[in-house]
Amino acid sequence: MAPAVDLGDDEIAALYFQARGIAEVKARRIAPGFEAFESALAAARRLGIPALCARILINYGTASVQDGDIGLAVTLLEEALALSRTIERSTARNTLEKIRALASTKPVALVTLAEARFAGGEFNGAAAALREFYAMRSGSTSELLVAAATGIPLGTALQDETLTRQSYDPNLLDLAFARREQWLCGPLVEAFCTRYEHEGRRTEHDALLLRALASLDSLDNSLLLGLRLARLGPASCLPRVRTLMLRHCSGMTPLLCAYQDLFDSFITARRQIAGRARELAGRAESAFAGLGRPLLRALAARAGGPSPRPRWSGSPVGRRLATHLTAREREVAELAAGGRTNRAIAVHLRLSERTVQHHCESIFGKLGIRSRWQLASALADVTSPVAGDT
Repeated sequence: MAPAVDLGDDEIAALYFQARGIAEVKARRIAPGFEAFESALAAARRLGIPALCARILINYGTASVQDGDIGLAVTLLEEALALSRTIERSTARNTLEKIRALASTKPVALVTLAEARFAGGEFNGAAAALREFYAMRSGSTSELLVAAATGIPLGTALQDETLTRQSYDPNLLDLAFARREQWLCGPLVEAFCTRYEHEGRRTEHDALLLRALASLDSLDNSLLLGLRLARLGPASCLPRVRTLMLRHCSGMTPLLCAYQDLFDSFITARRQIAGRARELAGRAESAFAGLGRPLLRALAARAGGPSPRPRWSGSPVGRRLATHLTAREREVAELAAGGRTNRAIAVHLRLSERTVQHHCESIFGKLGIRSRWQLASALADVTSPVAGDT
């Protein structure tokens, strides 16, 4: 049970619920996270401090870009930017208060609004926000990385060489990898890979994917990169990427379900099961259309055909998608299929409960299942050869 908060103290309530919203979303509890952001926003509005309200709007809007309603995200971020401009007009020039308030809100509001508008198909609005950001000649390293992750594919789509040049700095990749923050690195890798694919530079594209794979431990803010790995990544990485995708999409909101369907469509196409791949892509396309995600809808439409095929395709993989389990994974899977809990398995095999959990995630990814009740039939199926497997 969450600790009680005195809602009469609006500043404490705003800060508490903002922190709770961030924590819930990071833990993939999307609905409770958005409820916490709503509570934080209500308290901040009652309090009437523009900079605090803007920061909450930005955090809420950022979460909505990744896991929620894109229209809501744009609305929240536009309000945050409007508040930043109010601070800019109303606070005495060059005071420390004004500098701090603007540094914490305006640059991040601009780059996140650009990201949201781009995801919603508003290319010109996204470009306008990025141009204003670059004209400020300020912003943290994180904001520069977010701006590049949006500006590279946006500049490519608009054929805007100025915007592309401002965003496309290869040094940013080294900086992103050095920071070891997946939520920043993943989107930037996806942006550079998009550019490489557009220019036909397969060698650089594949080298960057392999570099990302070496450091990939989550798909936080990086579901597009997960889709790229499903479509073009080496076959050997697919079980691990599937595990990461299942872990990230465990909340199973409509948006996350659509991502999962499109991911499975790419994998199924590479397993050369064309009918099922088209079915999954079609379901994802319909979902993305209803959720106001035109870029993802277009990606799903290309996956389902009869649109022109992408420039490249991934190498074919066996029907079972590398379902071979290690000896330890087989032990864990058989015990779990027999009804034992992770704790019971850990005691029986003299392992930590966390190790058992990691084995279960790997098993689920390799077998393409989502729950323990599917284990028995999946294990039986793996032991039965299928004609045409490679």
